[in-house]
Amino acid sequence: SEVSGTKFNRTACKSENENTTSSPVSAVPLTPEEYNAALEKLAQSMKRTEASRQHLLQHREELEAAKREILLDQQRSIAMAQFLSGSRSTLTGGLEQSRRQIASYMGNMNHQTF
Repeated sequence: SEVSGTKFNRTACKSENENTTSSPVSAVPLTPEEYNAALEKLAQSMKRTEASRQHLLQHREELEAAKREILLDQQRSIAMAQFLSGSRSTLTGGLEQSRRQIASYMGNMNHQTF
């Protein structure tokens, strides 16, 4: 049976509450109202799918941005720790002297009691 040049089967249009495990119904033409209702249901489902897809993409982009920020923070922390401990190979003589002065000052501050 055809409606608007397309074959349809009533079992394909059953609601979620109907039992779909029963024996298949022979091909029965859909009324124009049933056809339009099925098309509208399909359109709404496609819109929900697209909205879900956009939400997931946005969430994934936000997650990736957060991961990049955490990685940058970790790299900065490591670089600062290396700088203050003198383990960075890029320290110049002046920076090395400044590092020692800061370490000495911090050591003096830790030994003072208030």
